[in-house]
Amino acid sequence: MTTLAVRGRLDLVADLPLGRTMAAFVRPGDPYGALFPARYDDPAAWRALVARRRGQSLAPPLGAALLRFHERLGAGEASRANVRALAEGRALCVVAGQQPGPLGGPLYSWHKTHAAVALAATLTRTLEVPVVPVFWNATEDDDFDEIAGAAWAGPDLEPHEQALSRDAREEGRLVGSLPAGLAAPVWRAARGTWSSLPGSARVARLLDTAGLAAERDGDLGDVVSSLFLATFSEDGLVVVDPRLPEFRAAARPLYARYVERRAVVRDAVDAAGDRAEALGAARGFTPIQTDFALFAVQGDRRRRLAPLEGPEAIADSAVALAPGALLRPIAQDLVLPSLGLVAGPGEVAYLAQLPAAYEALEVPASIVVPRWTATWLPLPALGAAESAGVTIEALVTDPERALAAFYTLGVPPELARELAALKVHLRASLDSIGEDSRALDASLPEFVRATAARVDWRLGRLEAGFARKARRRWKRDHPAHAHLASYLRPHGKLQERTIAWLDPVARGGLAAEARARERAAAHVADALAGRSLAHDVLAIGDGA
Repeated sequence: MTTLAVRGRLDLVADLPLGRTMAAFVRPGDPYGALFPARYDDPAAWRALVARRRGQSLAPPLGAALLRFHERLGAGEASRANVRALAEGRALCVVAGQQPGPLGGPLYSWHKTHAAVALAATLTRTLEVPVVPVFWNATEDDDFDEIAGAAWAGPDLEPHEQALSRDAREEGRLVGSLPAGLAAPVWRAARGTWSSLPGSARVARLLDTAGLAAERDGDLGDVVSSLFLATFSEDGLVVVDPRLPEFRAAARPLYARYVERRAVVRDAVDAAGDRAEALGAARGFTPIQTDFALFAVQGDRRRRLAPLEGPEAIADSAVALAPGALLRPIAQDLVLPSLGLVAGPGEVAYLAQLPAAYEALEVPASIVVPRWTATWLPLPALGAAESAGVTIEALVTDPERALAAFYTLGVPPELARELAALKVHLRASLDSIGEDSRALDASLPEFVRATAARVDWRLGRLEAGFARKARRRWKRDHPAHAHLASYLRPHGKLQERTIAWLDPVARGGLAAEARARERAAAHVADALAGRSLAHDVLAIGDGA
C-alpha cells in the first residue's frame, strides 16, 4: 500500500478522536496509566507474562469442543490448527471481542480484530513463541437494543438503516441465541444496495457463508462467528463462543472464588472507579454494576443473581453460570492462555477498575492494548475536500462545518456583494444616527445601538439562508457529495461506531482488507514502540 492511501491522521492525544479516557491511557507518563499493572510498550512486561503463561493449555474438554465448533462452522485449516495449538499448550493468544450484530457488528469490531491479528503476528516474532488471534463473540450479552441495528450506505453514500424485528426483544434473552433468520432481511437489503460496488462479490461470498451457518440450525451467534472465521481465514483467527458448556465449566472455579470474595472485589473495583474519576477519566462500572456480577442461564435467557443466591448456584452443578461485564475479561484470562486484550475506550474505562479484582481472584491479567481506529474516506469525500480546500482531518471531524465556507462560495457573487455592501451601509448609517440622536435625548444612542444589533442579526440570518440554499443546490448538482456528512459522521459520531464493517469491504473488496491489515500492523508497531498513536483516515474505492 502506498502512503497515498493514508489521507490524514487524528492524534489520539491532541485531537481526542476516541475521547479523553483513551487519550489519558495512551499518553506516556499520564497518572491514569498507573491504574494498569503493565503497559503495552514495556517489553519486559510481555516477557514476564509469557514466562507465567508458557505451557498453559485449554482444559481438554474445552479444546475438543472448540475444535468441533470450528469444524461445524467450516473454519479454515489455519484456524483449526490454531485451536489445536491452544488446546495442546503450544501457543498463547491475544483477544478482541464484540457482541454479534445483524451485519457482523460496527466497523470498530473489524478494526479491533485486525489489531488482534497484527498483535499476534508481532508478538510471535518478538517473543519467539506462537501467539494466535482470538475473537471473543460476546453472545451472552442480553442488550437487544445495542446490537439490533445495522447501518450502511449505497453507491452515492445515501444512508441505509435497518434493525432486527423488535418482536424478538425479550428480557434477559442472549443476543447470540436470536434466530439467524431475523438477520436475513438486513442481509438482503444490504446486498441489494451494494450490488454495483467493487467489493460486492466478496461481501456476497461472506454473507453466503453466514447463510450456511443459519441453514445448519445456527443462531445469530453462529452467523457472526462464521463471518469472522471466513473474513480472517488466512490469518488463522480462532473464535470463542462463551455459551459452549465446556467454557462455562472451565470458568466455574473462578465464579466460586468470586462468590467467596465478592465484597473484596466490589470494594476494590469501586475504589478504582473513584481514582479514575479523580483523574478526569470515565468510570467503567457504577456501584450498581459492581454489586454482583454473576448470571444464571437457562436455555437462551439469563437472570442476574442476587448476592445471597451465589453460594447455592455454585453448589448446584446443574445451574449454568455466565459472567457479567466485570467478570468477563477475568474469565477470559483464566480459561484462555491470554497475553493481550485489544480494547477501545469503553473497554479501557472498565479494565482500569479491574486490576485489584484480578489480584483478589488470583488470575493473571492480559496486557491492555489500544485498538486500531480509522475512518474510511470514499472518492467523493476526497473530491469535496480538494474542491473546498479543507483538510481531510477537518472534513472527518465535522464535515458540515468544514464545508460551510465552501458552500458560501456558491452564493452568486453579485448577490453576495450587494448583501455585504448593504451591511456596511446600514452599519455606517446607524452609527451616524446614533451620534446625531444624542442631541435629542441622551438615552437614544443606546436604543440605536440595540436596533443596529438586531438589524445586523437579521442580515446575518439572511446571509446564512443564502449559504443554505447554495449548499442544497451544490448537493443537488453533486449527488455523490450530498451524503458525505452522514457517511463520515453518522449521527454526529465517528464512522466506525455506526457503519457496519462489511460496508468498506463492499466498497473496496480485498484491497480494502489488505489496506486494513497493513494499517493495523503499523498501529501495533507504533504502540509497542511507544510512539504516538492516531486515528487513520484511509482512502477507499477505485483509484484510491
